Amino acid sequence: MGDRVKATNAFIIPLEMDLDSLRQSLRAKPIDLKSLPQGLLRDWVTQEGRERVDILPKGNPNHDKTIATFARAVLVAEPAATGPAIEILKWAEAMIKSLIQAAAIAFCAIATVALTLVPLLVAALATLEICALTGFKLNYANIIAFPVLWPLKSITSWHGGGTRPTSCNPR
Repeated sequence: MGDRVKATNAFIIPLEMDLDSLRQSLRAKPIDLKSLPQGLLRDWVTQEGRERVDILPKGNPNHDKTIATFARAVLVAEPAATGPAIEILKWAEAMIKSLIQAAAIAFCAIATVALTLVPLLVAALATLEICALTGFKLNYANIIAFPVLWPLKSITSWHGGGTRPTSCNPR
């Protein structure tokens, strides 16, 4: 077998087969649901016959306002709609709601601490004023007493023997 025959078998015959396949695929023929591959149909049509719709927003799809406006419009038309735009909108709403709740909880914690600290500071200032007015010398024993007042104030601020200090409940 000569070199020319080997080259023909190695290159020309596979090329002819590929070109025949390409010619066959370029011939136009009518397309209907029965002629589509089943894998493609499973992605776009349910067993009940409901068809999937894929729509895109008008405008820049990378702009947050465009996505939010688009997602809200889609949800008005189809409340059960899903997709990336709906997910982005719902995640944004969940994050904003969580941030507001976290801020409310943080404010309540700050308010609780302030309600505990203010009387303690007032007591410390009153003690210092009394010491200054009466000439009583402040020593380490007096200073050590201040931290002892903190838990006493916290305990007296709890309601009904509960295990939690008073605070607002944002729920």
